[in-house]
Amino acid sequence: MSAGGLPSVVETGRTMAHAFAGEAARERFARMVEDGTPPNTARAYDSDRAYFRSWFEISGFGEPELPIRPDILVRFVVDHSEGLEPQIDAALVAAGVKAKPGMQRISTVSRRMAAIATWHRRAGYPSPLAGGPVQEAMRVARKAAARRGFRPRNKKAAVRETLQTLLANKIAPSSADVRDDAMLLFAFASGGRRRSEVAEARIELLEEVDGDYVYHLGITKTEQEGSDRKVPIAGPAAVALRAWLSLVGCSEGPIFRSIDRHGRIGTRHLNGRAVARVVQRRAAAAGLDPKAFGGHSLRSGFVTEAGRQGKNLFEAMALSGHRSVQTVSRYHQAGTALSNEAARLL
Repeated sequence: MSAGGLPSVVETGRTMAHAFAGEAARERFARMVEDGTPPNTARAYDSDRAYFRSWFEISGFGEPELPIRPDILVRFVVDHSEGLEPQIDAALVAAGVKAKPGMQRISTVSRRMAAIATWHRRAGYPSPLAGGPVQEAMRVARKAAARRGFRPRNKKAAVRETLQTLLANKIAPSSADVRDDAMLLFAFASGGRRRSEVAEARIELLEEVDGDYVYHLGITKTEQEGSDRKVPIAGPAAVALRAWLSLVGCSEGPIFRSIDRHGRIGTRHLNGRAVARVVQRRAAAAGLDPKAFGGHSLRSGFVTEAGRQGKNLFEAMALSGHRSVQTVSRYHQAGTALSNEAARLL
């Protein structure tokens, strides 16, 4: 690993490159960083850095070296907010780092800039988004996008009635349906688990209590050092989970596993996209727009349903694991909107 992969020393703002002069020391640090970074995050960062490198080189700036000049980063923001030059756009598509020509959403630009900022911080440099012209360029770009009609494409919340509809519309009776029922109910009943948490859930973290289950969360997106939090899998969710586990027939390993075309249950866990595809398949079978739903629908649906039923916001957060009241309150308030006494003044 080059010095570009070393961490920052927060106390002094200097790099620790001098402490990692040997190849063996750099390799040890590289392994620690790799093991300490969630796989999905690592893949996203790699993809965004590959895109930025291609744009950098195709735009004629040569080979990128840290720290990236602020004026080049501002140019990156402008290019992707106002539209790339046609020849650069075509070259990025030809390089395989861009799916198709045309404008990109401001959310995509923001994510790529966040990856670039992380790249800098890990190399011991200040984040280019921490004040200065790059941060200002992103602020203006977001405002411009909003004035041009950009709205975040949030997936539709799967509230209680929607979830019941998804459960009622099976593609065909099979072991996959038993698994998918258990998966949908597990995700919702446990507090709206993220799709990665559902996909990576393990049997040995389950504890049976009076006919229901308690699940020990362990590592989550916001608790990368592990969590001792427990969430319930109760009622219909426990019944569905028990039916699936009886088919799995194991006392350890992934809860939700791959199933081949012959109906044989495998040993590998699913990935997060598979969870989203289950939601979308069930939505399509129910006559709903599958593009409107995804893995996040179960998470937002749990919090929205809690609001609809008048449940305390902080009780919902205790199960969902949201840390930001601002984030979770959007869903909770959506659920309480029609029950607001001031909503029916007429």
